[in-house]
Amino acid sequence: MNNKSDEIKAVCQFCVAPLKGRSDKRFCNSACRSAFHNERTESSRKVIRAVNKVLHKNYQILQTLWEHNEREVSHHIVLRSGFNFNYFTSIQNLNTGATYFFCYDIGFSNTDEKTIRIIKKEKGR
Repeated sequence: MNNKSDEIKAVCQFCVAPLKGRSDKRFCNSACRSAFHNERTESSRKVIRAVNKVLHKNYQILQTLWEHNEREVSHHIVLRSGFNFNYFTSIQNLNTGATYFFCYDIGFSNTDEKTIRIIKKEKGR
């Protein structure tokens, strides 16, 4: 019972084709290797892309308001624009005691229940 037909043959981890060559080989070619690893990491990439999309939208909204010299804006306006208050890149407590939530270099702080204040970091800081 020890002939060649009884031996277990190694197969490619992606396409399941029989492998030839080294005994520790896992993939039949580089295309299968890349496809296998891309498929494995796709779910985490989807999450990262979704978060980055929200952060980018938040940044664009704050940037547009900043460019139009809007420094205090109602929550209603930013929410209507699609702003999501749950997504930001950092939090900073200023010497004034105010807490600012930043999307990269533009931050916002709740001045009251209905209004936010927008600030922008100076370059080099």
